[in-house]
Amino acid sequence: MKVKVKAVIFDFGHVLSLPPRSENMAWLAEHCGLGREEFVRAFHELRSEVDRGTLPVTEFWTQMARRGGRTPSGQLLRAMEERDLEAWTQPNPAMFAWAERLRQGGWKTAILSNMPPGFLPYLEKHFPEVSRFQPAMFSCRVGMVKPEPGIYRLCLEQLDLPAAQTLFLDDLAVNVAAARSLGIHALQFHTVEASAERLVEQFELPEIEPLRVRG
Repeated sequence: MKVKVKAVIFDFGHVLSLPPRSENMAWLAEHCGLGREEFVRAFHELRSEVDRGTLPVTEFWTQMARRGGRTPSGQLLRAMEERDLEAWTQPNPAMFAWAERLRQGGWKTAILSNMPPGFLPYLEKHFPEVSRFQPAMFSCRVGMVKPEPGIYRLCLEQLDLPAAQTLFLDDLAVNVAAARSLGIHALQFHTVEASAERLVEQFELPEIEPLRVRG
């Protein structure tokens, strides 16, 4: 039997947006003096405090570069910030369209995302659709990050729904596991094509209609 839910909670990166541009991440790794695996490991070690709003993004990139034995100039730090922002903010039209279809069908939609403070002005300007998600909860605004339980509980409180009536979509297994531990239905999201069939099989929800996007 398919599960019925009253709300779908979306991660932003990798779900409402496309995966980060590989060329941007390669450029950032190169200018930090790090190999790909070293860069990814250091990124995940340090990023949570940026997303929490306790570590300035300039300090984050300074620390990243120091891992590779580099001392970045102010100009390079600004370029890193721009490349980072650009990498994570390519919209996934199919998912925004599906979210709108959900709202029209009576489902609530929310965003629960780890996000640096510097990204928010860009989202407000270039992603007006974000205002349709209630709540649109970003880690830097609440001082908590996924997979900490408190940020999920706060989202449920603002949705005014029990965990069992919600579905959470996130690309990271650790975030999905944290949601499930609180009784939230959760699905690890990969791509629209890979996830659409699983969603329809498991949940009583409208189908996602893949859209062609520019790479």
